[in-house]
Amino acid sequence: GLHGVTPGEMERYASALLTDAEQLAAQGDMISHSDQLAYLMETVANGHTFMSAEQSYAATEAALITLTLEEVNEAAAELCAHITGLKEGEATSNGVVVAVACAPKSADKLDPAAAVDEGELCAAIREACAVDVEPVEDVVVPQTLVTEEELERAMKDHPPTWEGGHFTDGTPDTPSDRITRPFTLRRLGNGMRVGVAQNTAESQRGHLRLVAPGGRDAEKRLGFKSGALAVGARAMQEGGSFGRFTREQVELFAVDHLIMVEINCNEEALTMDFVFPTTNVGNTGYGDEKQLGITGTESVLQIVREILVEFNWEEDALGRSKQSYRTAHESLGKSLEGKSTEMIMEAVASGDERFLSIDVDTVNAVTLEDAKSAVMSQLMPSDIEISVSGDFVVNDVLDMILKYLGTVPANANSEYKVEGKETSSTDFSGVPALKLPGKHLDLELEDSDPRAVAYVAGAAPNGWGFLADGSTVAKRVSDADKRASDYDKQRRAHPLFANAALSLVSEIANRRLFSTVRERKQ
Repeated sequence: GLHGVTPGEMERYASALLTDAEQLAAQGDMISHSDQLAYLMETVANGHTFMSAEQSYAATEAALITLTLEEVNEAAAELCAHITGLKEGEATSNGVVVAVACAPKSADKLDPAAAVDEGELCAAIREACAVDVEPVEDVVVPQTLVTEEELERAMKDHPPTWEGGHFTDGTPDTPSDRITRPFTLRRLGNGMRVGVAQNTAESQRGHLRLVAPGGRDAEKRLGFKSGALAVGARAMQEGGSFGRFTREQVELFAVDHLIMVEINCNEEALTMDFVFPTTNVGNTGYGDEKQLGITGTESVLQIVREILVEFNWEEDALGRSKQSYRTAHESLGKSLEGKSTEMIMEAVASGDERFLSIDVDTVNAVTLEDAKSAVMSQLMPSDIEISVSGDFVVNDVLDMILKYLGTVPANANSEYKVEGKETSSTDFSGVPALKLPGKHLDLELEDSDPRAVAYVAGAAPNGWGFLADGSTVAKRVSDADKRASDYDKQRRAHPLFANAALSLVSEIANRRLFSTVRERKQ
């Protein structure tokens, strides 16, 4: 409002807006009826002109070509006048300023300052608006995270190669030099497993998932501090500094290239999800003067490479990660559903920390070195699986993967390997044995509405079909079905048979329970 946007910001925002409009235009014939209807109703309600996605793109480009920095800053000043006008000497807007604060009705015993009255709220707002604000410096956003020279040097030092895919479930090996349908499955020379599939369901969009087996199970199995992997994964999400680039530069690089990143740690794996455009993004200029940037696919592979080889761990990112987990745990204790689920999980898992939320003391005990060692120990190339699906040419994506990920050294992050505890990345601990006889658990919690929840829980296999005694769902089913055909035996031997069977059982139970409750509701 006071200083407006910088020329660099203006260029980046305009480029991102145009790229987004271009993608919507490409998906114009795939928009659902409900979305089209919602758009039509909004257009009519606001007195706007209803346009197709292609017309909207053309209008957006025409508007951006004529838009100036001064016009944008004038509009920004007008939008922020209700805030900037609270400082003496600044122009204000007409109308009433409304501020809403969500706070406890009365002072909390543990945090007396939590309660806020009208006077304190107004004083805090005026105090904040009276602070002098310095204009932000224009951040230089890189067009690429890996230069051609760096890539050529990496390919010379670590020549990338393709190897065929090899499977342990009876699936035939896949070739290293041919495209296969529906998936192309290969292995890089450094050990990374790669799966690529073309999917035109979303025009000009793609999805990449990196999976590193381990997760919270590895905390216990490899002797890491409890919560280190989970807190470290969130710290990696909150951070984002690579090599010589700052966190702000990397964040703006991802924003400019319309890349969404989510890093999570569950019970058995560390996962990184990237959603990205498959067209050229980060473009500059318009019309005939447009200069194309790199594709979103290439951008996301550069980010994955930098995470594996040049990620910078930051103390402030760890602090934000810890605060997120502390808030989540404290909120859990105030939720009837959340607290009930936590009590049941604690009972059926015999207090196994892998299946419980991370408490405040455990979060506070994790140091930056704990988080770094735990997460990086999972990111060794031989343990990583990369899956990519999207609206692209498979050969082009495979070439990019070979260049950017195939040149990651095979011994990358080996310094974080836990010595003396070498286990296969597919070795997972079983589900904790359920104590017998069962228990009846009662919980009373103050709630805004007088209500109750009921849960019935018992022993079940894990996601891969293993029970607490080491047997599998497939073996139990095969032993019970003496008349199974060879086809049935082959189908049940598939690694995901148990996962699909358990999902089906869960869906049937949910539907039957819902129907019963609905029919008996008074």
